[in-house]
Parts: sequence; structure tokens; C-alpha cells
Amino acid sequence: MNSDSVQLFSALLGVATLVGGLVTGLALLLEAKASWAESWLAHVRASGLWIMCSITTGAMVGSLYFSESVGYAPCKLCWYQRIGIYSIAIITFVAALRRDKNIGVYSLVLACVGLVV
Repeated sequence: MNSDSVQLFSALLGVATLVGGLVTGLALLLEAKASWAESWLAHVRASGLWIMCSITTGAMVGSLYFSESVGYAPCKLCWYQRIGIYSIAIITFVAALRRDKNIGVYSLVLACVGLVV
């Protein structure tokens, strides 16, 4: 698989993640009014840790692929963002295995630090 195909796939995953986030936000607003919102949120609540783990692990694998296999050199600030996303990937994986849903604060702090960078 060439790097252009992986780049397209990575971009599509990013768009799918954004759409999923928007649908989840809309479902939170309409939870009491729409039946689809209740079922969507039930699915997200049941699988949320594994969804978070998949997204962050995909981001980690993608960043490593582009820097190590393709040869794209990450900037200094990208390394700081990677520290956050790699940490969240590990935290969500362990939490998903243990079914520990009390990781929101840790993940949110790391994500906000990455967002600021």
C-alpha cells in the first residue's frame, strides 16, 4: 500500500471521527426528543471506551507510520501532541480492558494540553 492510499484512508477516518462526534453531540441535545438519539447514545455508552481506544490507537499508529515508514519529519510541536495522544491510547486501552469508566478527567486534561499546542 502506498503512502497516498494510507493518507486518504487516514483523512477518511478523521472525517468519520468528526461526523461521529457531531452525531453524538446532536444526540445529547435531542436525547429526550428523538428515539434514534437514545439508541445511539446507548451504543456509545456501552462501547465508548473501545471507541476511544480505537480512535487514539489509530492516531498513534498513523503518526508512527507517516514518520517512521514514509519519512515525514514531525515538527517539534507535533511531538508534544504525540505525548498526549500516545498517553490517551494507553490509558483508554487499560481502562477498556478493566471496564473502568473513570478516565474522563485524565483523558480530557491530556487532550486539552494537546489542543493548546
